[in-house]
Amino acid sequence: MLPDGYPIDSDTEAALKTQYDFKNKGDVHAHWMADEFLKALPKKDKRYAALLAQTVPTDTQKKRPLLAKYIQQYTARNTMDYFIHKDLGGFLKRELDFYIKNELMRLDDIESAEAPRVEDYLGKIKALRRIAHQLIAFLAQLEDFQKKLWLKKKFVTETQYCITLDRVPESLYPAIAANDAQREEWVKLFDIDEIAADTAQLGYSVPLTAAFLKENPFLLIDTALFGEGFKAELLASIEGLDAQCDGVLIHSENFQALGVITNKYCGKIKTIYIDPPYNTSASEIAYKNSYKNSSWMSMVDNSLMLTNKIFNRNTGVICCTIDDFEQKYFSQIIESNFGGLAGTVAIRIKPSGRPIPNGFAISHEYAIFAKINQSYAISRLNHNDGQIARYRETDANGKYFWEMFRKAGSNSNREDRPTMYYPFYLNLANNKLRLPSITFDAASQKYVVNEDLGAGDVEIFPTKDDGTAGRWYFGIDRSKEVESEFKAQLQNNGEYRIYYRRRQNEGVQPTTLWFDSKYSATEHGTALLKDIFGEQDVFSYPKSIHAVEDCLMVSGAFDFIDSIVLDYYGGSGTTGHAVINLNRIDSGNRKYLLMEQNDYFDEVLKPRILKVAYSKDWKDGKPVARDGISHCFKYLRLES
Repeated sequence: MLPDGYPIDSDTEAALKTQYDFKNKGDVHAHWMADEFLKALPKKDKRYAALLAQTVPTDTQKKRPLLAKYIQQYTARNTMDYFIHKDLGGFLKRELDFYIKNELMRLDDIESAEAPRVEDYLGKIKALRRIAHQLIAFLAQLEDFQKKLWLKKKFVTETQYCITLDRVPESLYPAIAANDAQREEWVKLFDIDEIAADTAQLGYSVPLTAAFLKENPFLLIDTALFGEGFKAELLASIEGLDAQCDGVLIHSENFQALGVITNKYCGKIKTIYIDPPYNTSASEIAYKNSYKNSSWMSMVDNSLMLTNKIFNRNTGVICCTIDDFEQKYFSQIIESNFGGLAGTVAIRIKPSGRPIPNGFAISHEYAIFAKINQSYAISRLNHNDGQIARYRETDANGKYFWEMFRKAGSNSNREDRPTMYYPFYLNLANNKLRLPSITFDAASQKYVVNEDLGAGDVEIFPTKDDGTAGRWYFGIDRSKEVESEFKAQLQNNGEYRIYYRRRQNEGVQPTTLWFDSKYSATEHGTALLKDIFGEQDVFSYPKSIHAVEDCLMVSGAFDFIDSIVLDYYGGSGTTGHAVINLNRIDSGNRKYLLMEQNDYFDEVLKPRILKVAYSKDWKDGKPVARDGISHCFKYLRLES
């Protein structure tokens, strides 16, 4: 925490510059913090005050105290970008040659000089290159060693499983019931101490009983809380353990984790959803979020190149979210890795907008979709409740509603589409509707009827309310294919109108603008986490669960009941939560693969997956209904 008095006013800044003899504005904060803490130290511990106040000057900071030096070093480590160069030797050699050609070699001097002078001139350049190459070789050796260390596949230091009790042999229930650590974990996560005994169920007790465990089959045990003997017996009892796992969580830096899974998941990932750091201080998050532009681009490009190896090249779709600051560059990086963009969607995530000084209140972000197989179709979204409610009638072919077949609105006149102006014949005796045999005459742009009007038949054309000629929604050929889907209905004016059954299609084609209130990150991201954990601000800027679900649907995850979804910026676990929700809809077997390196892997991500598997809905950190699902996930930790 910063001491009182921050930010620094101009008088304080001037006094600090005089006291510590420095001029650069960038050094003000370190000296101010050092000065404030040094003033406070003698009151608490005089032993350190003298040591931290001793002067360690530089050329630009003549009276810098030791504490200011440490503050500057700490700040630099946590704000500067550190990246390993892929080919430092080659880069420095190219830069050296460029320097020599542009700064040292002067063609005019060479042309006008005598031969001995030219030889002397070239000799100096050769000497410079020899010395420089030795330095470059030394630096490249250090960097290449760092590169090898970085690219070395990391060891798995821990593997554990979380499994619902319905998958655990009942012979192990007594050992589970006697495990106090597991019981306390369930109290913390699932509030099982609030399960009261009644005529329908057993209540919570200390210790737990095997009978209680049988009545709560969706409690998840964590093998980390048990001994190796129990863990070995449990895992040996589950046939096809890997196939049984509904998800995998990896606690590691994502580049290293992607390298570890490459062989196992090669070509198997159907959907990738990532929400990388947006690289703007306007949205502070737990990740480093203020990279230099080139460093940020290098970071996201390196990971995308690795995903190319595990991506399903036929049906795979990747979705990447980003805001305006890096959207243009990110789109280019995605396109270069996957061959082309499928589309970009603007999502209204903050209806009230985030105020920007002297600018617009930003209320949106982007979801960028890409695929390698450009002929593979983007999937549709499910109908919302309002759309579903329109289909009030049902027959053997499914739900439908009756819609007027005559087109309304723009382009609804006969002359707009002459081929869509043709008659229906209605037999008044039996109320049967049919399409007569007709031929379109291109010269007159009219249909010629090839049969006479039958006895008791009436012609029905798409005549508008004002008496002018309109047109039908589609042409004669398609109408004949669905002839049984039409009906004629008598109106109050004595005329007939044609209606057709509007069937519920497979979904809604996604638009490039999503502005529904369900996409609000505040109501369906932050508030959702508060309901799950019972605390505010457990994670900064979580996504709306509905936004992620719809991104996964558009990416095709819902179309494949056994698809694998990867998110290597796992964050608060919204992607895993979304996959579990999709599986709840159709009892699917979709799997999630989440990677996260920060401490909230154990504080937020893993507990969230446990909670949403145990209960669909939560309020104030407590399960609304203990309507869990059978579930199993594995979590790994890699060496760092």
